[in-house]
Amino acid sequence: MFYMKYLFSLILLNFIFASPQINLHYTDWINESESNYVLPHNCLRVAVAISEKSTYREITSYCMDKLPTDFHIEKHNSFPKFTFGELSKRNITSQQLYLWSTPIDIVERYQFYLNQLSTSYDKSLETQIFYNCTFPRFGPMCQCEMNYYYESQLSLYDIIHDYYNRYPYNSTSLTCYIHLQCIRGPSPLCINWKEICDGRVNCIDGKFDEEHCWQLEINECNDNEYRCTNGQCIPKSFFRDNRDIPDCIDTSDEYGIEDSRPSECYGGEPSFKCEDIGYTFYTLLKPSPMCFTRYKSIDGIDTENNNVFLGKTNTILSKSTILETPQKHQHKCHRGLDLRVWLNDEKNLTTNTCLCPPSYYGDQCQYENQRVSLTIKFQALSDSWSTLFAIIISLIDDSEERIIHSYEQFTYLSSRDCKIKFNIYLLYLTRPKDLTKNYQIHIDIYEKMSLIYRGSLLYPIKFSFLPVQRLAYIAIIPRHNEKRQSCSDSHCIHDKCIAYYNNPQNNTFCQCYPGWSGRYCAIPYTCTCSSDSICIGVSAYNRSICICPINKFGYQCLIAKTICQMNNNLTCQHGGQCIPADEYMSSSNKKFSSICPKGYSGDRCEIVDNKIILTFEDYIVLSQSIFIHFIAMTSILTGIARRRN
Repeated sequence: MFYMKYLFSLILLNFIFASPQINLHYTDWINESESNYVLPHNCLRVAVAISEKSTYREITSYCMDKLPTDFHIEKHNSFPKFTFGELSKRNITSQQLYLWSTPIDIVERYQFYLNQLSTSYDKSLETQIFYNCTFPRFGPMCQCEMNYYYESQLSLYDIIHDYYNRYPYNSTSLTCYIHLQCIRGPSPLCINWKEICDGRVNCIDGKFDEEHCWQLEINECNDNEYRCTNGQCIPKSFFRDNRDIPDCIDTSDEYGIEDSRPSECYGGEPSFKCEDIGYTFYTLLKPSPMCFTRYKSIDGIDTENNNVFLGKTNTILSKSTILETPQKHQHKCHRGLDLRVWLNDEKNLTTNTCLCPPSYYGDQCQYENQRVSLTIKFQALSDSWSTLFAIIISLIDDSEERIIHSYEQFTYLSSRDCKIKFNIYLLYLTRPKDLTKNYQIHIDIYEKMSLIYRGSLLYPIKFSFLPVQRLAYIAIIPRHNEKRQSCSDSHCIHDKCIAYYNNPQNNTFCQCYPGWSGRYCAIPYTCTCSSDSICIGVSAYNRSICICPINKFGYQCLIAKTICQMNNNLTCQHGGQCIPADEYMSSSNKKFSSICPKGYSGDRCEIVDNKIILTFEDYIVLSQSIFIHFIAMTSILTGIARRRN
């Protein structure tokens, strides 16, 4: 009874005093023997700061680079502990554990335990321990603590966004790209990924940084594409569409619209618009707050003559005339997050480590990552504007295993997202990436409500010598009930042959049945997805890739989403369909959106759309087609007309 009251009081206190919810991802460390594999672990996932009117969505994962075995965490009694068996007797749900900042792996493992209780179950799960952490502590054993937390911050989104606003990045040390043989100069000078194929030789021991760049120079684009200055191809509709986020890695698609690099990139939050753009020698000739002359300069600092350029006044000062002001906040983790790890609570023993964004790695996030930076916009045809889709984007290779190096999954609703660009990071399984393999972007599309398969798309990745692959595409979602082009592959075993929708004549693949993987679906694996979900493959770190039903989430689809079941199903009005928000929408306060019937709109389908009803007398003979022109008069035009009169 004492435990019951104690646990209830903790729940009540958590309800009264709201604190940020912080759920770690990938805390179950697996396959540690594969030392060549880069396995994500102990990650925080959060949406990049955007405004309500932004036309892009982006998730950043901040992951620990140090191995879990590097930390020797002593068991302690600083926080209440309960076994899974004790939690189940008190009718605690997995949804409650999730809201209490429990790591996702533990939440799903507890739900798996609950699902087995009615049958024969693994008794070892009954004794597994849940630590009920009190903020600001979190993690499997409450060993983690966020530095730089303020009481006004109500979410993980607030904590991270405010951190980069309060402490702009202005490090005196450099980050390095170490996967190219290059002597940049005396230590600590090193090559930066943006200096590769920038039009100038930066390696003093050879032309290694410009060796293969001729392939970009001769690259040709299709008629519906815009050719960037460096040779990259992007959709023509992406040209000059958003000055804040260039789609060309050299920013040439937005070049000429004032300064092509947003001001918040000077020390702001890591994001596509800051981390994944570079400058060629030619784009550097453009005057901007970042001065680049024929002398090498970084952020206005002439590294050869020791001068500082003031972009707004076009003046040059000797660096010796500028007083050095010590920084109150030192960025130990460069562009990452500083995390405190408690090793021994009784002895008050702690250490610090770094959570690195996708662009960086290392114990201080000091190394630049090889990666694919994908910007993609989807288009659905008119029969699917109100259909919710599950989109799974994977980075795969051409080996016999057809390894899925990394992937992202999100929902897409055309009536909500038709103008949205999704920015996605995909990382390679090894450092450096294996240059003997060819890499591709594979996209699967399913209807979220019915889990019916719609189709797949394939995009090859060219120019493997580039450290950062900046890709931009417009993807067409196949029409409902569209007849797929048939194909056959005698090598396919436990699967069926599927033609890619965007290139059916030349590209096919074996779509494996659950429990099978590889190029020809000959490699068995154990699917751990829930019974009401679909298992579509297995990642390189041996986790099943699951497509969840609309009311479930989690890597195994074991956690319930209850927002649409609240308020007696009155969440959406006029027969609208409630759609729970996914993590790509977590930067806003919206917990759900709605699919509205014809004639209604709004977040809850509460708005009755304006409409014009035309009726014709019976004696008017109508042709088979009628052209009707609607002219909208804005208040500005109305005011002009009035003044003219």
